Amino acid sequence: MSDLNRLYAELAEAARANTLPTAAELRRRADRRARLTMVLGTAVAALVVLVASVATARVVLSGPDPMPPPLGASLNPTPSATATSPDPTGTPTADPGTPTGDPVPPTGVRPGRTPARNAPAGPPRSVPDRAFLVQPPNTQHGEPRMEVRDVAVLPRLCGARYGSDGALAARRTMRHLYWLPNSPDDAVPHGTVFQTISTYRDRGAADFVDQLARAVRACPRETAGGLSRRYSLVEAGQRGDQALLIREEIDVTDVNGDPGGTMVRQTSVVRVGAVVTVLRDEGWEGADTVPSLLGEFTRLAVVAIRDWLR
Repeated sequence: MSDLNRLYAELAEAARANTLPTAAELRRRADRRARLTMVLGTAVAALVVLVASVATARVVLSGPDPMPPPLGASLNPTPSATATSPDPTGTPTADPGTPTGDPVPPTGVRPGRTPARNAPAGPPRSVPDRAFLVQPPNTQHGEPRMEVRDVAVLPRLCGARYGSDGALAARRTMRHLYWLPNSPDDAVPHGTVFQTISTYRDRGAADFVDQLARAVRACPRETAGGLSRRYSLVEAGQRGDQALLIREEIDVTDVNGDPGGTMVRQTSVVRVGAVVTVLRDEGWEGADTVPSLLGEFTRLAVVAIRDWLR
């Protein structure tokens, strides 16, 4: 047998051992494979679309990661803040659905916070009558207090000047006549209290009290108006935020010019915050002042000022 015949014989034997599928079977298998491929492709595409939709929804719902506000910014921005959106030219314009014309908050007020009403803008710019001392009825005898001007309430103190006057905001002076308790109705007044109330900006009130204390220490004695005067600081007690009590001893003479003894006057000074009140007690016709009365007047003066400042 030739080699060609032998090869044909082996091929025929292999064909008998492995039966080939018919043409119909081959078409059936091809159709099944095509349907499976189409189903798998559709499922993969649907899965891709689903994953993309979930990712998009997550971005839309969550938005970008929140950024911390800059230092000094409010954590509660004003609800009426105007939204903006760019127009085609790139210039920001008002969002059509957002109201405009909201007032700009005043300087120093953080967005989202309502400015406090009646917030103090500084020291009082005027001093009302109710800020002044109200005397006890048994020292008043029905004499009304009277506003006075151009009265030197402080001792001269060698012509001292006070730099704190540059911070002065307001000042008024009242004159109070007083009688000793239980004195008869026809008695003359025992003395006069001149009361000044001053308000200061910044640290002016505290600076004034400090400067006045230094002025007293720097001028223990002087001669003014032909009379020798001696000044000293005495115990003032705990009143207000700061308190001073100035004692003034004046050598007086009689009608003949001879030495007539010593006249004592006192000046009480109290600071309450940015307000300073000065009460100078002058005895009637050279009479000595009564320290206990000036102390009570000072206490009542502080009460009136505190009530006024509430």
